[in-house]
Amino acid sequence: MTALAISPLLASPLGCIDVSLSDLVRFPTPRKATVAKEVQDTSIGWLRHEYSITASWHRESFWTAITEAEALRTPWELLRQAQDDGEWRGERLDALRKLRFLLWECAYFAGLMPPIVPWWRFFERD
Repeated sequence: MTALAISPLLASPLGCIDVSLSDLVRFPTPRKATVAKEVQDTSIGWLRHEYSITASWHRESFWTAITEAEALRTPWELLRQAQDDGEWRGERLDALRKLRFLLWECAYFAGLMPPIVPWWRFFERD
């Protein structure tokens, strides 16, 4: 039998976090969340491709960028799951609990989401 690694997020007592589907009104629209996922998937795909063809001494910076981009994608995926009317109510509430846990109180109640892509990795060109 193999041991499963459990994320601290999933192992935490999220059931005690109070959320409501009415909380969704403070967040970006479902359309924006869908566009965010499309942009993120494209961005991460490009980074993975560049990582695969880049010389070994540059790979670490690409791997860091991939890791950051994937971390930014998680809250947006949780928002999309919470906004999905096709999901069971319990699954939507679980997604909101995880989102509140990731964003912390102030950002959650203000409806603030992280950037869609790691914009600090872009360089300005003349």
